[in-house]
Amino acid sequence: MAKLDIPVFAGSEKPLLREQIVAPNIHGESGLEGANLPEPTKKLENKNYLEFIAENVYSNPNEITLVAVGPLTNIAKFTLNYPDLVPLVKELVIMGGV
Repeated sequence: MAKLDIPVFAGSEKPLLREQIVAPNIHGESGLEGANLPEPTKKLENKNYLEFIAENVYSNPNEITLVAVGPLTNIAKFTLNYPDLVPLVKELVIMGGV
């Protein structure tokens, strides 16, 4: 059964220190060519994703698992902006590539 009450946030639009590099010969121009995804039906939350992560980690120390399924820019920004909260994250799970 689909879980429909999960908030969705816009993350970072580009890498921190360099221009974005894509592999259009592998993943297509957008990085999602070939995937038959339905149009989104859920609207993005108005709150900043960093504030959302920080509030949840602060309110639930050692209970929050961060899962990174793409570039790690959002995780990097969290650690730079909230270094005091990093030790309160239970774990970080990364879906790494090649």
